[in-house]
This record gives sequence, C-alpha cells and structure tokens, in this order.
Amino acid sequence: MARFLFLLHVGGPYDGGVITNIRLTESLAAQGHEVTVLCPEPTVEHKGVRVVELTPDRLPAEVAAGIAALEPPVNRFSPAIVEHFRDRSPADLGLPEGEDAFDAIVGYADMTGPAAAELRDRFYRSAKVVNHITFDPLPVLRAAGNEELGLHRAQRHAVSFAAADLVLGQGPKAAADARRLMTGARGAAMLPPTHQYIPGMAVSRAAHTPPRAGEPLRLLMLGRTADPNKGAAEVAAALRLMHAMGYREVHLTLMGVQEGERAEVEEAMRLHYGPSWEAAIEVKDFTTDRREVERAIAESHVLVVATRNESLGLVSAEYAAVGKPLVIAPGDGNGFAAFLQDTARVPRALGAYAVVDDSGSIDLSGAVMGAAPPTGAMRHEVIAERLMAVADNYPAYLGASLRVRDVLAHYTSEHAALSVADAVERLRAGDLRHTKQGADAAVLAVSEAEILTGVPVDRRGRALLLSPGRPAADAPDAADPALGAARGVRAGLGRRPKVSLVKPERRAPSNRPPGRRPGQGAG
Repeated sequence: MARFLFLLHVGGPYDGGVITNIRLTESLAAQGHEVTVLCPEPTVEHKGVRVVELTPDRLPAEVAAGIAALEPPVNRFSPAIVEHFRDRSPADLGLPEGEDAFDAIVGYADMTGPAAAELRDRFYRSAKVVNHITFDPLPVLRAAGNEELGLHRAQRHAVSFAAADLVLGQGPKAAADARRLMTGARGAAMLPPTHQYIPGMAVSRAAHTPPRAGEPLRLLMLGRTADPNKGAAEVAAALRLMHAMGYREVHLTLMGVQEGERAEVEEAMRLHYGPSWEAAIEVKDFTTDRREVERAIAESHVLVVATRNESLGLVSAEYAAVGKPLVIAPGDGNGFAAFLQDTARVPRALGAYAVVDDSGSIDLSGAVMGAAPPTGAMRHEVIAERLMAVADNYPAYLGASLRVRDVLAHYTSEHAALSVADAVERLRAGDLRHTKQGADAAVLAVSEAEILTGVPVDRRGRALLLSPGRPAADAPDAADPALGAARGVRAGLGRRPKVSLVKPERRAPSNRPPGRRPGQGAG
C-alpha cells in the first residue's frame, strides 16, 4: 500500500474538480492506502483520510500579509502551504518525518503543484511528485475575458508540470492539455509522463421512461450558470429556436446561480430567449445539497452541456451514470465527450448519440468552435437540431444512454483509485509510459497519435515534444516565483529547455465526432 500526501488549495466542494478529488482521496483510503490531506484553510470531512489544516492564523502576521498581497490570487496557494514550513519541521505541523515518509505528493497544477515540488525537495526526497491538471487555462480564461491571466497561468502550469514526476488528468482531454502545456516549459530538459483516469460515479440502476403524453421535455443544465464558459446563453437561444419551430413542449431548468449573479443570468435569458423567458426557463440557485441535485436530475429528461472548454465535466459523468440522455456540444473541447468518443473504451454508436458535432459552428460571441473551418452554422442552431432529434426519438436516445450507463459501471470511483495507485506504483518501478485507465482499472497504452494531439509542430510538420523520463528533482530552476515573492525574493524561471523533434509516422486522425452535421439525421 502507498502513502499519499495531497495538497489541496480550497477546503469546500465548490466545483466538480474539488468533489472528484475528495472522492479520490476517500477511495484510496478505503482501499488501504495511507492518505493525508494538507489544506491551507478549514476543509470538509474526508472519510478515512487524515486532514491537516494549515490556516493563515498559524503564520506570522507579516508573512500572511505578504501572501495576501500576491497577485493574481492563484499565486497565493502554494506559498500559503510552504510558508508554514519556514521555521518548522513537518513534525511541528503534524506530519511524519523522514525523506521516505511518503511515496507520492500530489499537487494541483499551478495552485499547489509548486508546493508539492518544494516539500519533496526539502523534506521527502524519496517521494514522487504527482501533479494533477485541473483545466486548460488559456481558452477558459480567454472566454471569460481575461486572456492575460490565461497566459500567465499557462506558463505557471508548464513550470509546475516540469517539476513533477507524473501528471494526472481526468480523461483524455486533460491529459492532452497537459502534454501540450508542457511544451511551454522553461527550465527542464525532459518532462514527465501522463496518466489519464476517469473519476467514476455511482451507477444508478433506476428505470426511466419517455415523457408522458402532454408532459414537456425537461432540459437541465447544472453548474456555474453565470460563467460565460458554461454556455447557458447558447442553450437559451437554442430553446427559443426550438419553440419557434413548433417544439413548444420543451422546458429548461438552469441550476447553479451563485449569490449575486441572479440578475446577470436573468438578463442573459431575456436577451437570448426573449421577454417571455420566465414561462420557458426556470433559474435555480447553486446548492451543495446533494438531495436537491438528485431531485433535479430525477425530474429532468435530458442534460444539455454547452461548455466551451471543459477538462472533464463531472456533471456529464454523473448524469450519464444515471442512464438518461445527454447532449454534449464540445465547443473547443470537452473531456467527457472525448471519453465517449474513445472507441477503445466506448462503442462508437453510443458516443454519437451523446455528442453533437459543433466543430466549425459560430457561437454567440462570434468565436468559431474547435479547429475546423467555419461551417456557417450557429452553435445554438446545431444544439437545437440535436435536441429536436432527441424530442422526436426519445426512446432511441434513452436506450443508448442506458448502454452508456452499463459501460460506466466499469469506471467507478473505486476503479479510479485503483488506476491512480497503479500509475504511482509503476512510476516508482521506473515505468515512464503515457497510459490511460481502461475498464475495471485496466492499464491501456496511449497511442502515438493521442500523445501528439495538440502538440505544436515546426515548419516541417514535426511535433515539438519534450520527451518524458528525466527525474524531476534534477530539473534546473523549475521553482515557482511566487514561493519567493511572498518573502520579497524573486526566483528565476530557468533556461529554455532542450527539445526533441519527433516526426510521427502518420498524421493523427481527426477528432471529429461521428454525430450528425446540420441537416443530417440523428446520430
């Protein structure tokens, strides 16, 4: 059994990524691994897990003030952990002593990844640093109107990954994003392998039926509704189009409005649906009450996911595990859609039922989705067309969704923990392959085409790829500047890396999903 130290950056279950990582620590502990969680603020219960809280009140006032002054705020997370160790030993803070006390220290991207490398270098030299990518910063923050922060965080991701021994990603998109981000690293000659796992859900065996005669088709969107990246405006526009084309018995529920955001969301509904939006759309507050979320899922018929860029999509995975139809418009990338389209794990026809091809379509901001050339279609039109197909043939989509649920029975939280623990064990044994989780926690190799997805190329079309293999402890100058900035010290980012030019034997196949295009029949 392995000994894990997880470095969290927040204490509460504020989003899908935090929730799945809490489940991962609990599942690892349930399987007999020793799991410790270190968090710079009070955190929720982790069943079977030892929790150490390093709250700011345990720091000297001037150090706490220095951390609070760091900008942007993401730069504060690692110093908020590391500064507790400046004049204290691990034992002083309730952690074990000895360089071999942990087998793996798990940090999260540019938030606590730098702290994981720092603690390894200072106290736990025998441990492997495992960095966990949480999202692809540039496209998400660009969509939110903050490209400058996106560029800043993309570089911090690259540096953090360069200091790790292994990078974890939830699903194929996250792992591909991590490999691409690594190519921007400075200060490392070799970069770590990746392992993608599927966080896993509890699979429901409940029976479902189509809407009864006279009952509306109930659409559901879950998540941070006011976030432009989530695409609520696209779905409101799609619903308006459906109603205009005679599909009047369709209703939308948006669940996830956070405090202070209701007026903004309601104005967006008014703008993109129309003045009568309240008759067609219900806006509900964000909740951490699991019973309310389960009730909303039970009362709905279809989940609509229009996020422009999503690392995985906990909501999609949870809904698919229930066995009801979901419509995912991947936009610039959706991790769960990519999983459903991985024919090594999911039959092709099932992915086609869940994922609509919106590549080349234009969203309401004027952006073209994906890497395909513009098709001339609006993204909300593509979404509306698929939703009309679901309304016309709900039993077929329900049948496919029940088969997806059967697939997901082989990707539970327990399987995810087995997969992560096995990846760490293989890493410690010297296995530096890029791998992914298969059914029942099987280890699958990642193909060359997958490895090179999204990796930049030179003028001759050769992939610019930093080869995995160099021990992260030997990487030069991969420190996070924020760790020193909290004490008024600026750390260098190091030299430009040596790169290898890898010419693939064949061009990577298109990621275009098999779902229908505008004007075609239902997938």
